[in-house]
Amino acid sequence: MSVDSILRKADKQLKRGEYGDAAQLYLEVLTQFPGNKRAQSGITKLEKAVAQAAEAAVRAQPAADTTPPPAELIHTLRDKLDSGAFEQVIDEGTQLVSRYPNAPALPHLIGLAYGRSGRHEQAIQQFDRACTLAPDFIDAHVNRTASLAFLGRHEEAIEAARKTIRRAPQNAAPYLHLAYSTAQLGRWQDSLTACQKVLDFDPNNVQALIGAGHAELMLAFHEEAEVYFRKAHDIAPNDIKIVQNIATTLNAQGRAMETIDFLTPLLDRFPQDTEIRLRLADANLTLNWVSEARDIGEDVVSKEADNAQAWSLLANCYNLLGDKEQSVRCFKSALNCEPDSILALSKLLKATLPSEDDPDLARLQSYFDEADFSSNEYHIVGFALFNIYHKNGETAKAFDCLEKANASLSAYHPYNMDRQQELFEIIKQQFSPLPARLNSDILEELPMPQRPVFIVGMPRSGTSLVEQILASHSHVYGAGELQNLGNVMQDLGWRRQEQGQGPAQQALRTIRAAYIDGISKLNCAAPVITDKTPLNFSWLGHALLAMPEARVLFMRRDSRATCWSNYSRCFVGRANDFGNGMDAVTQMYHAHLDLMSFWMQLFPDRIRMVPYEHLTEDQEAESRKLIEFIGLDWEEACLDFHKTKRAIRTASSDQVKQKMYTGSSEAWRRYEQYLGPMLEGLEGLD
Repeated sequence: MSVDSILRKADKQLKRGEYGDAAQLYLEVLTQFPGNKRAQSGITKLEKAVAQAAEAAVRAQPAADTTPPPAELIHTLRDKLDSGAFEQVIDEGTQLVSRYPNAPALPHLIGLAYGRSGRHEQAIQQFDRACTLAPDFIDAHVNRTASLAFLGRHEEAIEAARKTIRRAPQNAAPYLHLAYSTAQLGRWQDSLTACQKVLDFDPNNVQALIGAGHAELMLAFHEEAEVYFRKAHDIAPNDIKIVQNIATTLNAQGRAMETIDFLTPLLDRFPQDTEIRLRLADANLTLNWVSEARDIGEDVVSKEADNAQAWSLLANCYNLLGDKEQSVRCFKSALNCEPDSILALSKLLKATLPSEDDPDLARLQSYFDEADFSSNEYHIVGFALFNIYHKNGETAKAFDCLEKANASLSAYHPYNMDRQQELFEIIKQQFSPLPARLNSDILEELPMPQRPVFIVGMPRSGTSLVEQILASHSHVYGAGELQNLGNVMQDLGWRRQEQGQGPAQQALRTIRAAYIDGISKLNCAAPVITDKTPLNFSWLGHALLAMPEARVLFMRRDSRATCWSNYSRCFVGRANDFGNGMDAVTQMYHAHLDLMSFWMQLFPDRIRMVPYEHLTEDQEAESRKLIEFIGLDWEEACLDFHKTKRAIRTASSDQVKQKMYTGSSEAWRRYEQYLGPMLEGLEGLD
């Protein structure tokens, strides 16, 4: 039946007084289409009709005693409620209702007793009666909303909260319920907005601060999330959940050393808290200290064999260490702990590559077909299915899952490419003409412990491969994707696509000091350190003026291969969200070429372009050029880069542990028939 047909039927039932049937149909539409105005209007009319019918029924009854119950009776019932004597409140309250049928406080107290004892259906009935007797009884409306949320009827709870807000726009409580139910449905922006409204009334509301932080965290705006959690921590320093959330935000920003510094002192206060230890393990992973993270995970599962999170951590550690067998074993253990976890199932199947008729694969596909498009798990499952079907040779199925997963991410994490291009133009203006580099006195004051080599370009352009080659040299430490430069640029105002400070001397000094502090904590002795954060290409002007010692390797790979690889990968965080859409990724590709051309004109001797395809076709010649450019003598170990033992935490981790091979830049051709918008946007590029 079409939506229009359902709504026509509901309207007829409403007119006939068939309120229950009408409500069911309106809610059926709102479950699928929460913004349907006609269904929302129908619910409003329905509630008015029900209220009018209830009032008429009350008027039709013989005149009742309108004398309110004595205040001491109400106080006694409330004291019993607060002491947990719920059955007494229900029994005594019900007897009092027969004597004082027009007193809304009585059904409200009975409703609270039902709610606090977990009987929310009965609670709602009592709250409804209280609201009928006193339509402006805000507490009754608020508690009715809470019971709806407890029952998981979040769409109804959201509508009830919004109606209460219309009645009492300055009351914080309905906003908190609105924040909770929208969060439960994955509507994180709505949840954030509701929490911010509470904070307008009460800036120190811990519940709202935590809710806002969690919403920002789920929206992957980690810096903003940290601000909310830090304020909540100042107010409630002993709340371990807030501590855990701060650690999560720090680690998500790549600020792993800060995470460790923040959590380590807390181990004495919370020695048995597993979550703190697991977040320490995550920080170790971010720093590529995989063995340390593994040891934490092994210790946790030795004491808590049913801890699915620890098993998943171990699975990731063993995968990074190249032990696929152990990784699969740990994924299976995680799934045994949480058999209904669709995420654990996704990771296991992606690792084991099931056959087409595997029942677990059918279960995963069934979930994907039926899941809410906005679910946090939806895109993760979609990418897992894409990888499975891709490896099984089922191209059409693979692309269908990939396209839906990316559409989900684009809808809920849109990328403002126009704004990004504006910022690139602003950066270019700040460097036209080229500003002075950091003065020599500050350079002497802040000596660089290692010579940085920035490996930049589009994600999936070969940065991991080049770093692995360089890290095979005895004088090079491969640090992976450091967040040092990005973090200090955020501190200088470049955050959430906002313009920050230009390359003035004080800003350059800040950049140099912060970068030195970051790499010093890595405790590496090699004279050269590589930083392969691809999107650092945005900040090369600032970095090269602040660090004259630094060199840059700019990766240039076939445009179609690069953009396809971005579109077909599920990245962590929001920085690569342009990859979720074919138009956005092609625009970013053009924009990054333009900005890199600008930097290469300004710093021709300090930036070298590395053609990925040339490197794969003539490994030794191109590798020798790389080593020469960073100022080192050649070592044969650089040809056997795949034998170098180091953990790699990027989508390229498997490739760089294999010998050099050609042809990877042709992988997009298998999906050529589906990539029209992308290929059109890249026409004319190699």
